[in-house]
Amino acid sequence: MQITRLLSELTKLTSKGQLTWQVSDPPESLTHGTNDVYPLFLQSEYKEQRIGLAQRRYQAFDGDNERFYWTEELVFMFIDWRGRVTWETRSSYAALYTLFEAAREQVADVDGILKKLLSDSDDEL
Repeated sequence: MQITRLLSELTKLTSKGQLTWQVSDPPESLTHGTNDVYPLFLQSEYKEQRIGLAQRRYQAFDGDNERFYWTEELVFMFIDWRGRVTWETRSSYAALYTLFEAAREQVADVDGILKKLLSDSDDEL
């Protein structure tokens, strides 16, 4: 499947530091007129195409118990230059979860923070 191949390629480039992600606000089209919450929205550009990764939290309805509950999913999307989402997938691709984790680790600078936090303890050893 082409989308899985693309997600895997983006993960590889992200892990190598050849594709960088930035934390940003989600496009208004995702949040306007909805109760959906996006705790983390990441954006990058690949081959002149803006792409987005989002952690989406939303309410779903449990018909058996007749109640709403919160759940979440990951979303991959293409974004045009006006900030509109032109295409998205919410499918449960394992490659999507792997890409999201790699991109989140990059923007959080986990390696840099760990290096900084462990630098003093290395001197003491």
